[in-house]
Amino acid sequence: MRLIVKTLLNHQVILWHLKPEGTCGVGDHSRLWVKHLGGHIVEVSRGQEPDAGAPQLVQYTPGGWTQHAAWAGELAGYLQRHPAPERTLFLHELRRRLGASPRSWVPFAHDLLALRMLLPMVQRILVTTEHRARQVTRMVRAWQLDVPVSTVAVSSNVHDADPLPHGVLRTPRDPDALVLFARNSGGVLGRELGDVVARVLLLRPATRVTLLGERRLSDDLVRVLADHGILERVRITGLLPAVRVASELQHASVGLALHDTGVSGRRGTISAMLASGVPVVTGAGEESDAWTRDCAALVLATDCGHVDTNAVADAVVELLDANNPARRAAAVAAYLQHCSWEALASVMGQPARTGARGGEDGSVGAVPWVA
Repeated sequence: MRLIVKTLLNHQVILWHLKPEGTCGVGDHSRLWVKHLGGHIVEVSRGQEPDAGAPQLVQYTPGGWTQHAAWAGELAGYLQRHPAPERTLFLHELRRRLGASPRSWVPFAHDLLALRMLLPMVQRILVTTEHRARQVTRMVRAWQLDVPVSTVAVSSNVHDADPLPHGVLRTPRDPDALVLFARNSGGVLGRELGDVVARVLLLRPATRVTLLGERRLSDDLVRVLADHGILERVRITGLLPAVRVASELQHASVGLALHDTGVSGRRGTISAMLASGVPVVTGAGEESDAWTRDCAALVLATDCGHVDTNAVADAVVELLDANNPARRAAAVAAYLQHCSWEALASVMGQPARTGARGGEDGSVGAVPWVA
């Protein structure tokens, strides 16, 4: 399968700047794309030139590039100068909405202008959530473009390869180990996560809690843990290489993650936990993908817009107490079906019309592995 995938998807991955390895985000995703699906990386900021006549995958993060106001225009000019027989635009992030504050107007307008320039120059668009795919589909229609839009999940960036289900499932587990990511533990949800952890340790004192990542990314969570007098009972790993993160996950029994817009395929931390066979207690939200609602490995214990910390903590305790191997098997199965590189390849290998157009409500057409 891997060799077939490499043959089919030998794309040039075009992005603005390749960040140092291990910093996560689009840069690591680009490296993994090349490793698993073939091709090579072309950095626009370094003046690198793509090969003429080869397919291109453009990695673009509108919401993450507001510090480069001219980037979209430069990219559009670059793509005009370097035509390709097939070009796919991978949108990792999108501005959610035009906010009430005038401070949101300029970046929102920038994103809209960027997409207006870029969408007519591609033959396929990949978006990481169904909610945002509907947004892009409405833009495609409004601008009278004939470009298919498909939804894909972000694969794990802490696993060197897709997991072998039997290998992951046979890994010895610590039945008391709860894991969460510092990267997703800031702001209001960080404070609520602190209350969840405090209640879990009250109800189940034997629980061992690990916070993966740098303490500075979780100031609100750490402050709440300190207020509860339990900070010393939480192990904070600091920044770890990907292989160490994968090892930590593969020995954990339960994961905990809350996102302000709900669990979805754009959350690399979710796909990393699923890949490791870790069931996750999380919450639904306005951007939750349909497949997450039916996934046996994801316990949607609350609405992320109004978090019920008691319900989340109770769900964590219940999962830890159950220590159910079937949940771990469901986690790996969900990863392989929705978030793996093979799953992404299955979308990329579809005929160009797959996923294009939608219903009158702006919904995106069916993709085989997206509910």
